[in-house]
Amino acid sequence: MRIEETSGVKTMLLLAAILTASSCTKKQQPDPQQPPSRNHDKASQIYMERCANCHGTNGRGDGPVAGSLNPKPRDYSDAAWQRSVTDQEIAEIIVRGGGAMKKSAVMPAAPDLSNDPAVLKALVQKIRSFEN
Repeated sequence: MRIEETSGVKTMLLLAAILTASSCTKKQQPDPQQPPSRNHDKASQIYMERCANCHGTNGRGDGPVAGSLNPKPRDYSDAAWQRSVTDQEIAEIIVRGGGAMKKSAVMPAAPDLSNDPAVLKALVQKIRSFEN
């Protein structure tokens, strides 16, 4: 083989390898179960403004006012509790409040979130993310 032919063969093999590798990589599709970033950011903001004082920044029920509450706020990191409740139940407790759901009357309702189901879903997912 001449040098020109060898160089051409190497180029063709390199090109074939690149094309094969690029066709094997799967394009990352967004996960339909994950909320868009705006909803996630808004849910995080709502959690910090409305929930963290009681439930704590890490969802352990140890927020700054938790010590003065009876009953104590729910510890979202509790795996047994996480398994015992559905996403729908969590969303309903958030929107209707603890008293309406036969939970702690101290837990305020957030009826405004019923008008933004994507943010409500993202808030439920944030609560789910605290599970140990």
